Amino acid sequence: MSLKYGARNLGLKAAAAASFPRFSAALLRIRWAELQAAAADIRPSGRAVRLPRSVVLRITERCFLRCRMCGQNGPRGRLRHIPPSGRDVFDPAALARVMEELGRWPVKPFLKITGGEPLVETDLTLRTLERASRQGLATKLSTNGVLLSDAAVARRVVRSGLDFLSVSVDGPADVHDRIRGRAGVYEAALRGIRNVRRFRGAEARRPLMILVSVVVSALNQDRLFETARLMEEAGVDWLNFQFINFTTPALAEASRRIVRNAFGIDEAPWAAFEAPDLAEVDAERLAVEIRAIRRRRFAIPVSFLGIGRLTAGTIADYFHHVEVPLKKRLCPMPRTAAFLVPPRHAAFCIDYPFYRYADLADGPLASAWFGERAEAFRRTLAGYYRNVRANFPHCRRCNWRFN
Repeated sequence: MSLKYGARNLGLKAAAAASFPRFSAALLRIRWAELQAAAADIRPSGRAVRLPRSVVLRITERCFLRCRMCGQNGPRGRLRHIPPSGRDVFDPAALARVMEELGRWPVKPFLKITGGEPLVETDLTLRTLERASRQGLATKLSTNGVLLSDAAVARRVVRSGLDFLSVSVDGPADVHDRIRGRAGVYEAALRGIRNVRRFRGAEARRPLMILVSVVVSALNQDRLFETARLMEEAGVDWLNFQFINFTTPALAEASRRIVRNAFGIDEAPWAAFEAPDLAEVDAERLAVEIRAIRRRRFAIPVSFLGIGRLTAGTIADYFHHVEVPLKKRLCPMPRTAAFLVPPRHAAFCIDYPFYRYADLADGPLASAWFGERAEAFRRTLAGYYRNVRANFPHCRRCNWRFN
């Protein structure tokens, strides 16, 4: 990366952060909590330091797409055999209690709503965003963007008080539609982005950032520069590339043994993220795409998250040498983030919700967060880390730290 590119891109990032202060402040609180948790994580007690700084809510498991890399609805997804109508939605009564509780916390968490596709449950999602906004929580909505092509839905999202909209785009129209499994969804997502841009100037309660997130895999590795150019033309506020979250059969089996011995759990959604075909990336080719993006003076900030320096060597390590742990510290999520999954449970990972430490019908989230079942998981993870200096095997190529 040239110094000239780096300085320009850093300036664009700083300008974007200043333009969206609520989002930036919430993100800084999370990062500070993660830094503090890093020191506490490896102590034998494993005691949580404070209430979570982010709450990630899977409001529904329903979706109308079949994205190739999706751990829920993709070819290997854990829900692939369940029709959308039969999938769980977060219990509205339990969600109302959680939202009331979050509003009383002394430091308000960053609320991130995801799915499935959250806008399938339009009213529940928007009521939750509106309530969070009234309670002073910064909010993020992750969506495939298709339903935002309906101007009425886009207007309601803008009016909800949302701080941060993340739209998933995998590439130009032919690439995106092929990965998402449905024709026309690229154009629908772009219409959705345009609708939100059109409404936010006059109708947003506060500055609303539009970020496009691109998951890099073998399916789009040669179209990243073109994608960046198209997103610049679309007028988004930030473009982020992240490498695909995946595991391997060997790593999944290693995790299966650990989880069985530690928790007595035999079933977990490991296979949902076994994606050898998607990880067959040509590292040299991908490095060329990234260099081309960095040579171009884009008008929007562009970030690449997940592995540090982006060379052909580090890219090859990520995709082809999964035995190498790229994250040196213990995962901070069990100290800093609560993941809420349907129908009303608290878990420590939204992709691998095999260990649920609370049924939120039984009491407050805060009580469960400091409860013995939650602490038992933290102690086990910290103990494993102290022994091998790595996270659980299936976590080797996780990208949730950046979502």
